[in-house]
Amino acid sequence: MTESDVHILIISSWYPNKNHPFLGNFVERQAALLSRRYQVTVINTECYDDSTAIEVSDRQNDAFREIRVSHPRGKSLLDRRKMQEKAMDVGLEKIKNVSLIIGHVILPKGLQFVQAKKRFNCPLIHVEHGSYFRPCMREKRSWVQKLILRKTRRHIDTIVAVSAFLRKDMRDDFPRHSILTIGNHINADLYSYVPKEQTGVVKFLHVSTMDEKTKNPDGMLCAFKALKEHSQNFELTIICDEDVEHWKHLTKHFGMDQHVKFVGPLEWAELVPYYQQADAFVLFSEYESFSIVLAEAWATGTPTITTPVGIAHTMPEEIGTHVEIGNRKGLSETLLDFIETKRTTFNGEQIAEYGAQFKDSVILDRWTELIEKHV
Repeated sequence: MTESDVHILIISSWYPNKNHPFLGNFVERQAALLSRRYQVTVINTECYDDSTAIEVSDRQNDAFREIRVSHPRGKSLLDRRKMQEKAMDVGLEKIKNVSLIIGHVILPKGLQFVQAKKRFNCPLIHVEHGSYFRPCMREKRSWVQKLILRKTRRHIDTIVAVSAFLRKDMRDDFPRHSILTIGNHINADLYSYVPKEQTGVVKFLHVSTMDEKTKNPDGMLCAFKALKEHSQNFELTIICDEDVEHWKHLTKHFGMDQHVKFVGPLEWAELVPYYQQADAFVLFSEYESFSIVLAEAWATGTPTITTPVGIAHTMPEEIGTHVEIGNRKGLSETLLDFIETKRTTFNGEQIAEYGAQFKDSVILDRWTELIEKHV
């Protein structure tokens, strides 16, 4: 079977939709990446409160085929499950043959992976990005989540975790599976190294959803507030695709209007100059399964000040500086140290070379190797 004959079906629990246009955009990007070598179809079911019937959108974009099936939410748990299953059937009926299924994020739609596998009788690769495998979240799982995991697990042929950090947390749930690691990719044509033009003001950058459950935006802003008591020689740009009014008010309350600015939402390509102009990228997350923003920073030669989460867990000291999770004082001290002594000590070309492991061509080759073992 040649590459052009291989038809890959991608299903995901997270995917951009009209209510959440940036949700799971890494799945959309992977579909485009794999379509460079294979025929790719994405099916996504979407439930809406104002939906009264199942509706289908089937379009071929420049890279891959995208089938969106919207459906009513359903009044009960059982009703919602039946409606989701029926919507997926409608999508699957539009496809004739599938060589391989790639299912992203097992909760909450893992049973759709199984539904597709039973129809096409082909291998299923499960790719995980979620943070719900960490011990503190595992203890809080509902019986529905446990059921989905148990029923989906036995139909999976291969598991891919997007980082070794996540793979470690997944082992207790998949004791009989070997778990491979393939990271998310960056567009190397966009995210490239440009030498920093250092000015009198040190430029820090943060890009995230500002989600309080994992990103710890409050802790990060408190650390910058403490930094302001020792240095006025900085600015922080926060790029976010969610509502940031609360954080703007907090910034004003902290008296940091002149030091912090908010930008966004932005498209992927629009982020690049912000990375290239930043002296350092800051991430104070309590947990990350991967963190594409770190790969983007490294690709542009930008050092990172980050907690040891996701792909930063094994980050060498030549690439950036680790700070303890939740340690606001430690972050503030690290930021001050960067301003006073470390700003000029990092080698941008060396950082970009480290980030090259996440280039689209590298990740595509790794996926090609895995796909060829299954088709």
